[in-house]
Amino acid sequence: MATIFENLLNHHLNNNYSYIETTNIGFVPDLDVVETPNSFIIEIELAGVNKDDIQIEIKDSKLYIQGEKKRSVLEVSSEITTTTEGNNEFKNKKYLSERSYGSFKRYLDLTKVLHVLDLSSIKTQFNDGLLTLTINKKNQELSKIIKIVL
Repeated sequence: MATIFENLLNHHLNNNYSYIETTNIGFVPDLDVVETPNSFIIEIELAGVNKDDIQIEIKDSKLYIQGEKKRSVLEVSSEITTTTEGNNEFKNKKYLSERSYGSFKRYLDLTKVLHVLDLSSIKTQFNDGLLTLTINKKNQELSKIIKIVL
């Protein structure tokens, strides 16, 4: 089972991050995926993103995590305005801006591991800017081969 998921991740990592949706992206949040004996755990760093601005869905065997990191009050109020005399006036003077803002969209293709996942068990947690999704594996006993005698 671990081999299937490792192959899936290696395939994506060797294909120039094909799991990153690149249209209209403001930033690409970092993502970790860990397999435990009973589940898959996905963590994505979303510091500064409001919980209400995050959408999570599974569609066509893909897990999508998308949303928007909005600009802070200081960032929005750092604009230059022109006075009636034609002079530029700063509301706030910005000296350095290293933070990223805007929309993000990440997805993981679950096609190769979907048969072992219990999608009804997905749990989410969002604490201190870290979104954690836990997807339990299906009961292993259901996956055993049962021989039927004729």
